[in-house]
This record gives sequence, structure tokens and C-alpha cells, in this order.
Amino acid sequence: HTHYEKAWGVDNHLHIICLKCGQVSEATSNELAGMMQTLCTERGYSLGNFSLQLFGECLDSEACRQRAQKIQEA
Repeated sequence: HTHYEKAWGVDNHLHIICLKCGQVSEATSNELAGMMQTLCTERGYSLGNFSLQLFGECLDSEACRQRAQKIQEA
């Protein structure tokens, strides 16, 4: 499943994606934005906006298993 969306011009745009079931959650993080700003500044850049994908696994393993099963059945 491929998902594209407009991210240009959207502040602190990040997705957290489950490697097992594919669930995608959007999130924002002021702390992460601060870290990205520091990273850019240290390298001579001014941070505009960023888009980031984080990959992991759902903590609710039963719900994750059920979502993954529905995807396989589709």
C-alpha cells in the first residue's frame, strides 16, 4: 500500500508506521523540531519544514495481528 500526501509546507510532519500491520499514525513533535533545527544550524542551514517516517511495531500486538490479518484477507 502506497500513500502519498502533500507534505511540502507542513511543519513537523511525521508518520509512525507499523512494520507488521502497516498502520500509519501522523504525529508532531516540538522536541524533534528543535533537534532538526540544531542539526541544520550546525551544518550551515536554516530549517524550513521536514517530513519524516519512523518505523516500528504496534505495542498492542493483538490489535496489530487483527489488522494484519484483515489486510491479508483483502
